[in-house]
Amino acid sequence: MPYHLKKISFKKIELAIPRKYVNAFLGELWDEFSRTIGKVACFHNYFDTDDPQIYEYNISWSANGLPFTAEISFFNHTNKGLMYALIGAVDSDTEQHDPVSEEKIIKAFKNTLAKSFNQPQKPTFYVQISLEGNYQLSGDYKFPKSNLFFSAGKNTNGIIGYVTFPIYSTNKGEISYDSIHRAVQIAAVLTTLTQQYFSVVDDAQQKIINADNFQEQWDKKITTGGFVDSEIIEAGDCVVNERICLPNMADELFSVILSEDNFKLSCSRFSEGLSIRKDANPLINENHLICIKRSINNIHLISYELIAYVAAIEALLDTSPKKIDVTCPSCEKSISCSSCGKPIVEEDRKISEKFRTLVKDCTGNNPIFEKAFKELYDDRSKFVHTGINLHNFFAYPPNRPIILLGKRHLSDLPGYYHNIHEYTGYLLRIYFCRQITAQ
Repeated sequence: MPYHLKKISFKKIELAIPRKYVNAFLGELWDEFSRTIGKVACFHNYFDTDDPQIYEYNISWSANGLPFTAEISFFNHTNKGLMYALIGAVDSDTEQHDPVSEEKIIKAFKNTLAKSFNQPQKPTFYVQISLEGNYQLSGDYKFPKSNLFFSAGKNTNGIIGYVTFPIYSTNKGEISYDSIHRAVQIAAVLTTLTQQYFSVVDDAQQKIINADNFQEQWDKKITTGGFVDSEIIEAGDCVVNERICLPNMADELFSVILSEDNFKLSCSRFSEGLSIRKDANPLINENHLICIKRSINNIHLISYELIAYVAAIEALLDTSPKKIDVTCPSCEKSISCSSCGKPIVEEDRKISEKFRTLVKDCTGNNPIFEKAFKELYDDRSKFVHTGINLHNFFAYPPNRPIILLGKRHLSDLPGYYHNIHEYTGYLLRIYFCRQITAQ
């Protein structure tokens, strides 16, 4: 800093915005800019600094109709949040320091800082968006803990129901983005909880409802849909009379999962895995029988499906690096620096070890699960790091012996493939249910 305006001194304004409120603050600041100054059009950059925990969010702001060009740098600590900002502005014509515009920008900062970000936000709107799936919801579901309402559709054009949820944005331009993004997350969680793939309808029509009006409707709504008591393992376990019934603790599960970024990421990766599986294993009607018809043009998708399942589990792991002493491979004693004598340390995330531990913990040391997930993890690593095929459309040539490859033989798919999606979904549901009891 500076990167664009190099002939002026920049003013510093202290922010002290906690990490969890950083994006809410920036969104409100942009709104304040728009209300009090004018259109916000800028180049964005996010730079490293000398401190590995501090990043610089730099913007260059210039728009038609505004008399200035401004440069602002926000310094964001990965744990503490926004620490401070540096602000400078020049006249667009003369390229000389513009103190008047600069003060307007600083005033917008102060107005935004005066607002409270540690109070529970009230919804500005509620949005209803349609969902696609294989089965219609069994009824309506009113979930007060997660503040969601699912209503059953008529299963026309693939629409199996609707989800209504709150939006907290005051910027109309953000409402469409926020609602679709939130709906996709909710569909991914619904997929994970039921083992049934749900998605948001492409170009879904968004029904925007005034928050006060919806509250009046909410008070009158009741749950009419069914629930399943037993554990869901296969996709059919939550289907009753050709309708989807949700798990008993669905409201609590939605509330827990949607409140944590890594939980949402886990569900998103699992949902994407099921989506890829559907595309890689298309169903066709052949002589009045429903069967899978793979082709040389879609079998490669299976490799990416398997990556998604590993990513779904890895999203739940603590991946922060730990400093460990470097030891001698022979005597296992710590190795010290020959110059200063201090122990030599290295950072290690131990992802594979944490992956195995989570699998054992969630599946009760079940050897079938452990074997399947070990092979899955190893295959994922081979594919990502060496490009090895995890599939072979021509593995079994007619009237010929199978091809032996030392410790294994050539096969069209890994042996665990046919059940790994169910194993992964089952593991995730166990993990999320434990988060409820841990609260």
